[in-house]
Amino acid sequence: MSNPLRYEDGRLGYSSSGCELELQYQGEFRIDNVPRDLEYPRFDSPYVQAPRKPETITITHDEKSLHLDFYGLKREMGVPAA
Repeated sequence: MSNPLRYEDGRLGYSSSGCELELQYQGEFRIDNVPRDLEYPRFDSPYVQAPRKPETITITHDEKSLHLDFYGLKREMGVPAA
């Protein structure tokens, strides 16, 4: 048994196990016709919290850290700031 894809006018649809997924190009994503928020944080864990497309990310664990500066093209390892 296959799950067919549908595409029409910039809208992609997919059904699986009774669940309907739909995505509009540059628009909403829906599950069972309910819009879903896609603006959640990119990372949200004990090690790093960051929004989508951040300029920098700092990852920490125990006494170590990794700071990534995507626009400044920097990668710095060290001890987290207190």
